[in-house]
Amino acid sequence: MSLRARVITAIALVLLLGAATGALLAGLQARQSLRAELDAALLGGRQTVASAFEAAVGSSGPGPAPAGGDLRWQSARGGGADRR
Repeated sequence: MSLRARVITAIALVLLLGAATGALLAGLQARQSLRAELDAALLGGRQTVASAFEAAVGSSGPGPAPAGGDLRWQSARGGGADRR
């Protein structure tokens, strides 16, 4: 193999190894960035759900359902007693 062919081969090999190393490092960086973004999104979702539950518990909405009573039946009959 001539000197010229060896130099061209060496340059091509260095360029190929550099590109492969760059792609590997870019992939690792992207993976770390995605992991950070997903962790932040999950934390935000958990906080949203927790604040919604806290707001629901502290709201002045309807209280718990009566024990053993069907609200639709009671409101249709106009009475609170269970007459089944």
